Amino acid sequence: ASGAAASTSSGSTDYWYLPFDANAEEVAFWNIVLPDSYTGNQMFARFYWATTANSGDVVWAISGISLGDGEAFNTTQGTQQEFLDSWVTAIGVNATGETTAITLGGSPSGGEWAQFRVHRKAAYATDTVAADARLLMVRLEYGVNAFSD
Repeated sequence: ASGAAASTSSGSTDYWYLPFDANAEEVAFWNIVLPDSYTGNQMFARFYWATTANSGDVVWAISGISLGDGEAFNTTQGTQQEFLDSWVTAIGVNATGETTAITLGGSPSGGEWAQFRVHRKAAYATDTVAADARLLMVRLEYGVNAFSD
């Protein structure tokens, strides 16, 4: 798996993105500490992306894991969830709907270290954007047991 960060300017807006190639599956990951109010239940993701292409679909995928004190890194990631999104605009924001429920690997709960992995499924016949898919951000939604941490 490979990937790199890039930035660009479009008019008056500068933005960072992760370029996911049209011809090879690439992976990006990030680590966070889950909010104390996180209930350990399922999450849902939305992908925000851009491209220079003028048509096509992109297949995004996400999985995650949550580990507490003393838990091993070799714990299995949760089941990967995929979302097929259709191109809307070139050099503008494309936003997916919500994925089906993501269950994190491990025994997720608030305050734990978590890792999320995003893939572009470029080898899928349904992934037809013939240029980099520029991942701008991923929005995660989840249940909480308090209004504030």
